[in-house]
Amino acid sequence: MSQRCRSRVVTTTAAAAAVLGFAGAAGAQKSQPVRRDSAGVEIVENGKATSLPKWTLGARPSLDLGSVTGNPDQEFSKVAAALRLADGSICVVDEAPSLRLFSSDGQLKLNVGRKGRGPGEFILPRDAWLMPGDSILLFDVLARRLTVFTKEGEYARDFRLTPPSGSPGVTPKGLFGPHDLLAVGYFVGTVQRGSVTRNSTAPVVGFGMSGEDPRELVVVPSPESWHPPTSSRGGVAGSVPPVPFLRGTGVLTAGQFAVVAPYDTYELRLFDNTGRLRRIIRRAADPVRVTDADVKAFIDRESRRNPGSRAGLERVAREAPIPKTMPAYGQILSGAGNIWVEESRPASESDVMWTVFSVDGQAIATVLTPEDLEILDIGHHHVIGLWRDDLDVEHVRMYTLETS
Repeated sequence: MSQRCRSRVVTTTAAAAAVLGFAGAAGAQKSQPVRRDSAGVEIVENGKATSLPKWTLGARPSLDLGSVTGNPDQEFSKVAAALRLADGSICVVDEAPSLRLFSSDGQLKLNVGRKGRGPGEFILPRDAWLMPGDSILLFDVLARRLTVFTKEGEYARDFRLTPPSGSPGVTPKGLFGPHDLLAVGYFVGTVQRGSVTRNSTAPVVGFGMSGEDPRELVVVPSPESWHPPTSSRGGVAGSVPPVPFLRGTGVLTAGQFAVVAPYDTYELRLFDNTGRLRRIIRRAADPVRVTDADVKAFIDRESRRNPGSRAGLERVAREAPIPKTMPAYGQILSGAGNIWVEESRPASESDVMWTVFSVDGQAIATVLTPEDLEILDIGHHHVIGLWRDDLDVEHVRMYTLETS
């Protein structure tokens, strides 16, 4: 999640999560974490990640989907999600909008959906998750609707999530356990100009698999925000580019747990589907100080993701108070029952380092991934990511993940 509002979440069923999460921890680390109980909550303290096994990605992608011309089947507008099904098929969701299924060797099998509000249609698809049996659950952010497709791409049903009282809406975050969806309410607060603030809270909500049985699990604070002391829009709050290294709160799913991750401390809080805090995972880490080179690297990354935003990013970096240290970590992802935590790093380090935790709290490995690969899906032995070439053409790439 880091400075971006959106975090990718990849989930498995609870059974698969338990198998991989707990089995992966056995013997994977030279020193075991320290475990203790605090009022019925397990606290798991991990040391620094210097002695962990190193997982690796293949040197070259095993599959590369993407084309400027010549193959319209692989031309993408703005990829929102990509998933690997059990039979090796790749599902790619494009904001164009479309849902495409490719064979394991990259041949288009079908292209589903068109723009609209009818059954099986989309307006702006924003995320997708695999359900039991490899059904695909797609979220349309403008229609505020979730649609279920079979693994063959056929429309099955759709439903909406009713927000809890006092919240104007919710954003789904994925599946946890065999029968539950996770969502977080909208953050609504007044603009406070000239200082960094956290001016609202939002509920984290569990639902049944068709949007029934809403229940508030926990309340989380809004991300830190900053607005200039005066508005150039006559006092009306406009969109402000992100300030480098402000803190947020990550919300995602991992196996049977809802995970809440505060970015001001290296801590992951795992809740069950009743809202009970079950486990807190911690790791010792030294703070990373922010330098001018780090701010420049942040601007470069954000402007690549959002062409035309550089001037605004540079203005904000000049005017806003920049934190002296980076957040405790960057993005938080999950896949195959494990939690991947992006370690904060200075601009001089080009690759992204992840520490992988099993859901029982143990740090089990580290992984290096290319900085220009935005991870979309993590499996037992694969990673799928979004990569842009020199012409800013989007490619969906799959790499082999070596864990032995």
